[in-house]
Amino acid sequence: MSCKSELLWQSEVWCKFGIKKKYEETWEKTATMLSEANMIDMEKKWVNGKTYREIMKKMFDAKINGVSGFKSMVIENMRKIMGKKFSKFVSYIFDEKSILSIYQPEDFEKSKKTTKDLQNILTRELAVVAGVIKIHSREYSQLPGSADPSVYARNMHISSRTALGLFDWDIYVIDFSSLSKDDMLEQDYLFSSGMYAPV
Repeated sequence: MSCKSELLWQSEVWCKFGIKKKYEETWEKTATMLSEANMIDMEKKWVNGKTYREIMKKMFDAKINGVSGFKSMVIENMRKIMGKKFSKFVSYIFDEKSILSIYQPEDFEKSKKTTKDLQNILTRELAVVAGVIKIHSREYSQLPGSADPSVYARNMHISSRTALGLFDWDIYVIDFSSLSKDDMLEQDYLFSSGMYAPV
């Protein structure tokens, strides 16, 4: 394969998926693998104007657990279209049916419009990023520094920046991209809201 051809494939991987790393023997094979995995575009922008990679990095860099910051970000944007309706409890942020169930029959027309607005917020890309953020927030007894795994586990976000820099989180993004939102909900990769949104 010519160098020119490889450069074209490398460019396609970046433009289509926002990925800079070659995961297979060639860039062409990398592009094929990412396509087969239904990989999201990490450089695509969400409704707040930030790319999905920027959102993920911001939550990784949070001084506290990134899940909390992520949920607050999503809820803030959802309340812009649902107002006080969203002050009621919903079981899962990414379960549109649960969210829309708070509407009364007379709200049906508004509910249809809200469904479209919600789809712009609760995107597949955001669900994938949410899954990776949850993995990042969990505690792992196998992490370096976990002296007694039976009683002590470390959280990713308290590990040193040098150690965290060795992790390639795009591998998780690729993996989660291959799952549907329903599969991610079933396997608990997406989180319950666990809260009433503030009025």
